[in-house]
Order: sequence, then C-alpha cells, then structure tokens
Amino acid sequence: MENITSDRKLVEHCSMHMDVLYFLGFDINEELPWHSTISRTRQLYPIALFEVLFNKVFAQCVNSSMVLGHMQAVDFAPVKANASMESLVLKVPVNSVENHLQKVEEENQEPKKKNGPPPRESYISAPNYQLRKLKKHQQKLPR
Repeated sequence: MENITSDRKLVEHCSMHMDVLYFLGFDINEELPWHSTISRTRQLYPIALFEVLFNKVFAQCVNSSMVLGHMQAVDFAPVKANASMESLVLKVPVNSVENHLQKVEEENQEPKKKNGPPPRESYISAPNYQLRKLKKHQQKLPR
C-alpha cells in the first residue's frame, strides 16, 4: 500500500487515514492491530494466498472502473511530474507483485538467533472476546 513495506509504518498510515479505516471496517476511535500481529499473521499463510487476494481485489477494482490503466488519480502523495504528451501509454508497475512481496517479507523477518534453542511449534490466537466478536461478524456476512 503506497509502497509502505514496514508493518509499523503501515499501521501508522492506516490509523491516520479515515478512508482506509472505513475500508478496513474500523471506527475512528477503534484500536488497530499491533504491527507484530500483522507480521505474525503474514507468516501463517503462504505468499501465494496474498497474491491471489491481491489479484482478486485488483480485478474488482478494474471491474468497477476504479482502475483502467489510462490515467492516474493522486490524492496527496508526491509524484514526479511527466508532462510529456508523447507517453500516453498504459501504465505498468515498476516492480512485479512477487518482487514487492519478497521485499516486504525480507524487511519484516526477525533476525534468527544463532546459538539459541530451536523454535517451538506454537500458534497465535486472540483473546476470547475478540474471537467471539469475529465469529459474530462472520455470521452476519452474506454467503
């Protein structure tokens, strides 16, 4: 998102933008997950799942005419100007999705201990009240 590759910066960015909070389903005063929760969740699922999710969301944006590839809409982000009318070609990303995901994964990996004990198998969960809230939310979703 906006070339943010750090989980900490991503949470900070999301907390400062009401449109992102609305898209994610959070209220203005609701706390966002900690950066470590995002990092650990990413480690639970294979990269292929995130690529499929990205492609589905991107396809929905294209189908709803939010993304056409012929023009760019910018809110407040600084962008290098290119006023040449000769370059009216379809826009393509500089880096592939795979390269970007690999960069994010590398930046958010924790350094491994060289002399420490081997990692224990464990799982990550949330408090029961959050699990109940999530279950209620999922039951309300259309099937």
